[in-house]
Amino acid sequence: MAVRPRPLPPRRPDPPIHLPPPTAAVCLPEASSTVPPMDPQIEPSRRSSPRTAPRRVVGPWQLGQRLARSQQSAVYRARPADGSSHAPYEYLVKLLPETLRGDGAALARFRREVCVGGKVDHPHLVPVVDAELEQPPLFLVMPRLAGTTVRELLVAAGRIDWPTACWMGRQTAQALGHLHELGWLHGDVKPDNLLVADDGHLTLLDLGMLQPLGGLRIDGPVVRDDEGDRKGASADETSPWDECARRASLQGTLAYLAPEQILRAGVPTRASDLFSLGMTLYEMIAGRHPLADLRDAELIRAQLYEPVADVRDYEPSVPESLADLIAQLLAKHPLRRPSDAHVVTRHLVEVEIRALQKRRASA
Repeated sequence: MAVRPRPLPPRRPDPPIHLPPPTAAVCLPEASSTVPPMDPQIEPSRRSSPRTAPRRVVGPWQLGQRLARSQQSAVYRARPADGSSHAPYEYLVKLLPETLRGDGAALARFRREVCVGGKVDHPHLVPVVDAELEQPPLFLVMPRLAGTTVRELLVAAGRIDWPTACWMGRQTAQALGHLHELGWLHGDVKPDNLLVADDGHLTLLDLGMLQPLGGLRIDGPVVRDDEGDRKGASADETSPWDECARRASLQGTLAYLAPEQILRAGVPTRASDLFSLGMTLYEMIAGRHPLADLRDAELIRAQLYEPVADVRDYEPSVPESLADLIAQLLAKHPLRRPSDAHVVTRHLVEVEIRALQKRRASA
């Protein structure tokens, strides 16, 4: 199935509450003059000459610099193949590796990303504007956005001041609200998947871990609620914690997953994405993940059973209302978290308004 390309959508303005954008934001580096090796599934264009590097084309798209490669995909800058040779690379092409074409789960994830990405219509999400799901190579196309990830901001600056973090969190919550209305869980909210433009506009990236809302069961031999006291298995059997980590890795990034995404009997809900948002907000403000010193089994136990320290232990200037919201987002039981992303958005807007009023009063 091929999807007809559609033009780059205009970015709609944010709601009228604005705080100063992060000062540490940087743009993605320009394309290197070095041409990376061609993937075997990409055929050079017949129009290339011996004196020039072959044009790598998939469908109607000419590929440029490869930006990322993993076992799950390869991502390239791209532009329409029938356009000017001087046209900028304003798109990204995500290719499914040949090795995964026989992997039913990988194909299902890729199809979900195309299906949902083609429906999203929100200023804080990236739409899929073209795709090929039948004839190899399988690919999808997205607009290329300039900016830097929240992870990169944290590496550069150590932490993000709480008013700016609140602003970023509100934009993320708005994106999640739209996805949830479409019936999908993002499944991988974390600093690495939040892209911030120079003007502070945030976009939630990577729909590759989408899960349908409503009744999805996390199966497989992972831990139960009543196994919390079990410290591990004997040497001749697989530890339930190791198996839990393996299963969790199929759902998203373990350090940001909600407890119900780890437990065997858990059913992910809207509140699961909100837990991940809470972890991300905490890390932005504190400058560290609340469970940063833990790995594997210890991390899973803490994720399931141990309360997180108050974010004000790391940043005392955080207002009580924001600290309370983060604590609610990180509640172990999903019913103790806010009911949906729109509630979180309203709460963060209120915190933004009070911060702005305080800033103006002290000016």
